[in-house]
Amino acid sequence: MWLRVPIQHHDDGLNKKTGDGTVEGNNVLEVFQVYKPPNVYGSPVFVSTIMEHTFAFSYGRPFVGTYTPAPVNFTHVQFTLSTTSAGRQFDRLALVFVGDHEVWRTSTAEPTNSGIHFQYTKDMTRFLPLLQSEQPFIFEMGNLVDETYTGKFAMTLTAQFYFAPEQVRNGSVADTIIPVSARRSAQHMPSQFSLPQDRAAVTLTLPRTVHQATLLISASGNAAEEFWYSNVASEFKNSFPGVSLDGYGPHRELQVYVNGRLFAATFPFPIIFTGGIAPGLWRPIVGISAYDLPMYEVDLTPLLPLLWDGADIEIKIESGDLKENAIGRDWIVSGNIFAWTGTAEGEGEVVEYTVEPLDITTVGRLSPDGTNLNVSSVATRKGFVKSVLRFGDNKEERKGQQQEYFSDFHIKSRNAQMYTKSGQRQRVLAEISGMEKSTALGEHEYRYPLDVDSFYEFSPVFRISAEVSRGMTVDRKKSGLSLWTHQAGHAYYIGPDGQGNGPYGGGATEQGYIESTSTDQYWRTVRAVNGKVVRDLEVYDGLDQDAEARQVNDNGAEEWLQRNPAGTRATEDNLMFFDCLQDYNERVFISKERIEPQDDVEVKKCIKRMLGRGPAL
Repeated sequence: MWLRVPIQHHDDGLNKKTGDGTVEGNNVLEVFQVYKPPNVYGSPVFVSTIMEHTFAFSYGRPFVGTYTPAPVNFTHVQFTLSTTSAGRQFDRLALVFVGDHEVWRTSTAEPTNSGIHFQYTKDMTRFLPLLQSEQPFIFEMGNLVDETYTGKFAMTLTAQFYFAPEQVRNGSVADTIIPVSARRSAQHMPSQFSLPQDRAAVTLTLPRTVHQATLLISASGNAAEEFWYSNVASEFKNSFPGVSLDGYGPHRELQVYVNGRLFAATFPFPIIFTGGIAPGLWRPIVGISAYDLPMYEVDLTPLLPLLWDGADIEIKIESGDLKENAIGRDWIVSGNIFAWTGTAEGEGEVVEYTVEPLDITTVGRLSPDGTNLNVSSVATRKGFVKSVLRFGDNKEERKGQQQEYFSDFHIKSRNAQMYTKSGQRQRVLAEISGMEKSTALGEHEYRYPLDVDSFYEFSPVFRISAEVSRGMTVDRKKSGLSLWTHQAGHAYYIGPDGQGNGPYGGGATEQGYIESTSTDQYWRTVRAVNGKVVRDLEVYDGLDQDAEARQVNDNGAEEWLQRNPAGTRATEDNLMFFDCLQDYNERVFISKERIEPQDDVEVKKCIKRMLGRGPAL
């Protein structure tokens, strides 16, 4: 039921929109994603521009060019995508291919008449085997421009090359990358699959010298599958006459099959694009991972005995709804197999395989008067695969080199939906969590909480109001990565009434972000009200740098106290930054004086305490 609406903003006349989609003027809105920028290694040894292109009427017309590596030695590569747009337009999904390999999936912000700019830098070093040689480069982003939807997207993609051999971890980069894709680059077309229309499968044989392999998958739902986490079980989709509800249930499972048998599964992260739920939520802070959609990694090492002999690998998306686990159209998927090669040949066998069926329970009730619907469901799955592998130059040597490799996962998705006012108001409470362990990738835990309360009214004028609370927690023990982020916001939109009044809209969103690795830490909290950043506090890389406060308005403290109820604070441990800012705002509110966060001794102490322990997960 959730809608996607590009909100029209009045032009303030300060900027000039050019014919190629670029924007000139001093009032361009910076629309950003909160994330930890990738590390830099001194100055780049080389910088090149891969793409300069404006996407207007671009469905079926991707940008096709050539990626050329730096003419000097390099060990790290980063891509930076910079975009401007002005007018009215939906958000758009974009896929970046180097050859037949999808290396980045991103999306756009929705523009304003005055113009927007957004930029994101992504570390591409894991794709180094591809980036060492010249490759076809294909950037797919379908866009439509007409009298109503006027926004074009002027995009520039640059590559920054660094040479820092001392920063290369042994074994961190694979030797070979094999695409699990439709392989259409030779036809100057992107290579993604669309499920369930296509069969996302390839057949391949890995050399017996491959001693480790992983599969990295890109997957996102579109059209009726964009808000899959709000879809109702199919038996309830016609509960409200005149209100269309999408079916197949609120659970989506990303699966990996080898030779027709399910070997791995995970539940994807609920992406909300910048036109989702209520667009006022995502300006200028976009949704979590909107500019860099998550990729999902699976350890294939326990399956090497099958891959050495030649195997069929297939990526599926299923729902657990109905007997055939059906889904709606347009899940866009692709994958890359990363292979690490040794000198000795291997042999072995899969000795244990236990993947339980998806366990899903759904309970729903429609009120006697047909105006209220409550549906709750839980989906879980467990799996374990183990193999014995032996590497050596001959059979005798391999006998003495036996080692066990395993992959283990336990995933759970909980969802509760409450429809009132004959479907006009909807609240979804959901949480996705999982634990995945494997020999090659170590232990990985994740949690994706989501709470969305939305109301749509179509008469006498179109109205939207919504409140969102959502987050992501990731803990990868082998790499040392710990990530916690949370967004909370509210927004409204009132359409024109036919008498010259409206449209009107507004909203406020705040986000906290903590990411730590074995070498550095990053902390940020930012709040925006009606399209303007009113607080932005950031600390990067440990205790020796002061916090930087970019903007704090005069009423920032009072607003924070009003819009951060205790119920959103969860536990003291994993929302420690809330306590830091809460204490700061209370001091400012009581003293009635303007105290900049970077000058506040107690804020510095709190940040140091937090960074000293890292995010508690």
